[in-house]
Amino acid sequence: MVGPDVRQAWSEVNSGEANIIFVSRYHGRVPGGYWFLVVTSAIDGMLGGLSTASAATHAYMADCVEPNARSRVFSLYLGTLFIGFALGPTIGSILIKSTQDLLTPFYVAVTAHVLMAPFYLLVLPESLSDEARTALTKKQRDIRGERADAVRQAKASDLWHTRQKFLALFSFLSPLAIFLPRKIEGTGRRDWNLTIVVASTGIVFAQISLIAYNTQYAIAAFGWRSEELGYWLTAVGLTKAFHMVVVLPFVTRLLKPSSPAVSLPVQPDEREPLMNRSNTPPEAATVTPIHPPSISPHAVARSDLLIARVSLLIDIASYIVVMISGGPVLFVVGCLALSFGGGFGPAASSLAMHLSRGQGSGKLFGAIAVANTIGSSLVGPAVFGLIYINTVGTFPKAIFVAAAASVIVAFGAMLLIRLPQEPPLQDVEDRATDEL
Repeated sequence: MVGPDVRQAWSEVNSGEANIIFVSRYHGRVPGGYWFLVVTSAIDGMLGGLSTASAATHAYMADCVEPNARSRVFSLYLGTLFIGFALGPTIGSILIKSTQDLLTPFYVAVTAHVLMAPFYLLVLPESLSDEARTALTKKQRDIRGERADAVRQAKASDLWHTRQKFLALFSFLSPLAIFLPRKIEGTGRRDWNLTIVVASTGIVFAQISLIAYNTQYAIAAFGWRSEELGYWLTAVGLTKAFHMVVVLPFVTRLLKPSSPAVSLPVQPDEREPLMNRSNTPPEAATVTPIHPPSISPHAVARSDLLIARVSLLIDIASYIVVMISGGPVLFVVGCLALSFGGGFGPAASSLAMHLSRGQGSGKLFGAIAVANTIGSSLVGPAVFGLIYINTVGTFPKAIFVAAAASVIVAFGAMLLIRLPQEPPLQDVEDRATDEL
């Protein structure tokens, strides 16, 4: 039930180009002049921006595909994004050179968004059927009613009011409550698996902020200009896109379990000669319905966990290559090798969906987006920026050492995951569909 969320999220992200054109053309008439560009950025940030769009898209895809195909579909989605990231600057440069107008790429972007609007509004279907949405809405209404009753009973105590005032200070972190370890029924232990997966994802996403410092390092160490930087960024983008679109889906298909073959029942009299069969009419024969065997969610989760761990090992090895590089060739090889560690994101997202135990895809990926944003926009820039500023004059490769250390921490955390013996419950949407 995330079709409208996808449309709304992408409309928020795509409004920035129109504002750039408006301010560039009429900067003398808008309040604050070029500072008016900050307004769109602020609104975009408050509404979630690209993180919200990515979360809604992941939730939509999770609802539409089988569990054993989730990581492969996530990989294809990210691969197409990286193709755009790699080709976008080149196409923009060609447009600017041919038209001698810096705003031409923005005109093209706005036109593409306008043409896509009918697709999102009229063609893109809901991720769940009407019956499944009705059942899901009813279940959510019942859950909210139960929580409201519990709140009314708790309000009688003064301790509840004090607790609510304290929690209000951290209400912006409320989406992350889904990742808190839950008690395992029948035991005194807690399930930390989902908490570990999301924490590791946040650590890995913090490395997105390294892009700026990688560029500064290349400029300072190798004397690269904009031309060399453009070639390097394009090569990295295309390599990552090739891995996400071609290599990773192929590996995922090899590792993911396939549905066992369906054995058709054979009637005993089919082995007898036709002349020896009884005269029992065909209508009297019993027909047993055949249900194709399903793929074990536990087996799917094991393959996702394996892909995530191997991807982190590739990241660690790639950072080691970058650290020992003494020239641009080995540095580029290490950066390109990092592209082949991109399978962690899709595999971790699919694994988190498996471990969420019926929390709902929209709620889950929205919370993951919050955690990833904290890592990539707050923690990552602060930590890696502080390290680079203090070591650029003595040991500029310290940021790569820190990045490798963070990935080692994430890999160690992923080694602690122990999948439950019994497959987790289906998510709420699947259960609603099955009940119907």
